[in-house]
Amino acid sequence: MPIPSNAPKPKRQTAKKLAFEQIQKWIVEGVLMPGEKLNDDALAKALGVSRTPVREALQLLEMQGFVEMSPGKETRISQIEKNDVFKVYPPMASLQSTAAELAIENIQSSHIEQLTAINYEMKAAIDQNEIYEVLGIDKAFHDVIIEAADNEYISNFTSVLHMHILRLEYLFFKSPQNSIEEHKQIIQAYKEKDRKKAVELTYSNWIKPMQDIAKKLV
Repeated sequence: MPIPSNAPKPKRQTAKKLAFEQIQKWIVEGVLMPGEKLNDDALAKALGVSRTPVREALQLLEMQGFVEMSPGKETRISQIEKNDVFKVYPPMASLQSTAAELAIENIQSSHIEQLTAINYEMKAAIDQNEIYEVLGIDKAFHDVIIEAADNEYISNFTSVLHMHILRLEYLFFKSPQNSIEEHKQIIQAYKEKDRKKAVELTYSNWIKPMQDIAKKLV
């Protein structure tokens, strides 16, 4: 199990939380690959914690669908099946488009400025071929809209779905070139307070990658 030797060492009082976040990050970024068997002791040693917070973190990750645990046997990273793509993208697109609709009422000039700045940052990362950086910036773009929607249920549900989508996109990266123009159109819809257009554009922006990634899975 190729766990980085320079992993951050969690503080005792936040060991469970930081163990969860770090292991999830390794899964999402493909450091821990689908089907890989996990070793509690190795993870605990890499993170500088006892096995207890690691086991608790793995239980949370099992609830979120990132790992599969067989009591008394083994724990493995969940496999990725083609059908998983069609399970995560449509609900994400629906939740994000609902957030887009709610955000129309709360959107401020500061949000528009933030979205515009993030989109410029994303274009710069694309131009420099910083593939993985682009994915994080794209998430930041949509997080601004989620924040403006001001709905904690949408925020909570999308946060888990986003991790699954990032995992797919890290492993089967799609070209982000079209996203810049799509983001510009979304920003313009907010400037015009065009609810219908904002919803439609956001849904489309999320659903388009589904078929591209599905084609890469047998």
